[in-house]
Amino acid sequence: MTAKQHHPPLEASRRFTRRCWAVLFAGLAALGLFYHRPQWQRYRQRQQELLQLQQQVQELRQENGRLPQVQQQLDQTRRFLDRQHECRLLVPAEELVARCVSVFSDAQVQIRQFRRRELRKRPALQEIWIEVECQGKLPRVFRAVALLEQLSQPVWIENLRLAPAGEESPEVQCRLLLRGFAGNLQESG
Repeated sequence: MTAKQHHPPLEASRRFTRRCWAVLFAGLAALGLFYHRPQWQRYRQRQQELLQLQQQVQELRQENGRLPQVQQQLDQTRRFLDRQHECRLLVPAEELVARCVSVFSDAQVQIRQFRRRELRKRPALQEIWIEVECQGKLPRVFRAVALLEQLSQPVWIENLRLAPAGEESPEVQCRLLLRGFAGNLQESG
């Protein structure tokens, strides 16, 4: 008798044991997949949340780069408001614009174009930008600029450009960008 013929139940028992182990391992693998699948999903969600948080941190860092500029503007506005509060010189926007127009007429400078823009309106304060194009003799234009600087309510000259009015003309063209603050009396009362 050969060994195979001699122990057939042993061979069947080994096959059965191998099949049991294979089924057991397959069951454990399936159980592991079903058990860990929600954890993998949570892991992926956490990865996405982490990426979003990293993007938010990056955006905040970029915003913090602008922080000194905003802080400087805020300090400048606070200094101006402190000065205005001390002097109590805030006038309505229409009066501020009228004062600027009268400066040019007092200096005998011809206004060619006049535009007013209101940028920020707050409860008691209004920021106004005025663009002026004028023409006149150079000493008169400089007199107008000097009168603007002497107004009781400060007006900042943000930009000033001079150019000859013509090749043989004794006059100059002037472009000014002015910035000022006015009281907002309707809303502050």
